[in-house]
Amino acid sequence: MFYEVRIYNTKGRLKKVISRQELSKAHWQAFNETKLSNLESLILLREYKKQMKSTEYHANGDTDT
Repeated sequence: MFYEVRIYNTKGRLKKVISRQELSKAHWQAFNETKLSNLESLILLREYKKQMKSTEYHANGDTDT
């Protein structure tokens, strides 16, 4: 739940009002962007780990033949 935010200038006069709807929209947009970023990071990490395991396997002289 979001509450309306009021921003005042240095003299104490109302400068801007941000509605609940604007705050909600900004929150969910940021959430979705973060979620995608985290997902991409996890995919890259998984691929890196696969490559490292493959490199270690071949570096030890182990082969399938």
